[in-house]
Amino acid sequence: MPPPQRGALKEGRLRLIDGLMTCARSALQPHQLPRLEALALAIVEAFAELFDGQMFYLPRDDARRKRERDERLFARFDGGNYQALASEFGLSEAATRRLIRKVTVARRAERARSPAPAASGDTRAPNRTLDPATEFRIHAAAMLRSAGFDESTASQHAALLMSYLQSEWSGAPILNNLSRRARADWQDAGLMASRRMRGATEQPGGRTDTNLAAMETFRQELLTQGVPQEIAEETAALLGDYLADVWGGTSVNFPRGFAASQAKADAEALALYDGSNLDQLAGQFGVSETCALGMVVRARARASTREAREDEEQTAH
Repeated sequence: MPPPQRGALKEGRLRLIDGLMTCARSALQPHQLPRLEALALAIVEAFAELFDGQMFYLPRDDARRKRERDERLFARFDGGNYQALASEFGLSEAATRRLIRKVTVARRAERARSPAPAASGDTRAPNRTLDPATEFRIHAAAMLRSAGFDESTASQHAALLMSYLQSEWSGAPILNNLSRRARADWQDAGLMASRRMRGATEQPGGRTDTNLAAMETFRQELLTQGVPQEIAEETAALLGDYLADVWGGTSVNFPRGFAASQAKADAEALALYDGSNLDQLAGQFGVSETCALGMVVRARARASTREAREDEEQTAH
């Protein structure tokens, strides 16, 4: 199979960042945050900087992300808002109803399996009800706290580590026999989590877990921009779902300096745009009209962000 042409690679890169910006805008819009376009642009640029000069692989969707998506959808269910949820999560109404039924049945089954609370005065240890994954996460977080990490950081990165294990090692003995492992093994878990916190996201076989790295980058960027933590984490998860659902199974190449060079090209496209010449811009820059429009949109967002920053500086002085 012949390698893809340079034009196709360029088109793919632009479609990816355009899609990310659109997804970020849609995820943030319900929260009525100020500077919506600037936030969406910041996410795209952080993503481009993260993988600058790299060829990276976007893993396919996995059961964990679908479960997380299902839980988020179910948490928003009010008993009758099927159509609104279908629109928000990009599903059909029929699929939304099936998903809610599935989560409802699963929760009923979980409650049925849970043991009854111990009688008053019963000093015997209760039956262990934690699944191995939850037990692993709890002990990994405890180990990280004992190593000096604060509560929020320890919990967050223990969850990231558990997500990695569930997505890459589901069904392996480590996840089936955690309760029989010695406490010393949690130190290894914490070491892996610490490496992840420092950007070491390489999986077995040399593949980089780009989804987790990207989600953490999205979260950190939104927090830096002043977005509340809950909204930042929810948006990062939705963007991770987008990467897995739409781009999973593909490899993408960001040339070195891609973010800066693309920003320059976007500005040139905006300067040439007269409102009706997208076809000409597409031909000049070697992209589709859809991507040419994306270049104009990003350039406008950068200009707006720059003007807002200048106004703030003038006001401060």
